[in-house]
Amino acid sequence: MNDLQITYKDILQWYGEAMLHETGEEIALFAISFENFTYEYDSRSQETKIVMYDFRVMHEPGVDVVTIINNGGKWFLHDMQSWAESGYTLK
Repeated sequence: MNDLQITYKDILQWYGEAMLHETGEEIALFAISFENFTYEYDSRSQETKIVMYDFRVMHEPGVDVVTIINNGGKWFLHDMQSWAESGYTLK
């Protein structure tokens, strides 16, 4: 997985899938933006985790950090937090 190239568009699509599983409704991906992200893969659990920072979306005011997880083919929403709740700091 060293050569994995994740794009902004990929992450938006995965977030859309996670929200579809969470709410049962499709969302407008053009209304979403984020400034940075981290990608983690755990080979033991085969779980992929993406955390988006400085997240902005019209339907979720006050959300700054969003985490989505894939544990076997489907993306799920793990967490939506403000900066204060997340414990992350801007660098």
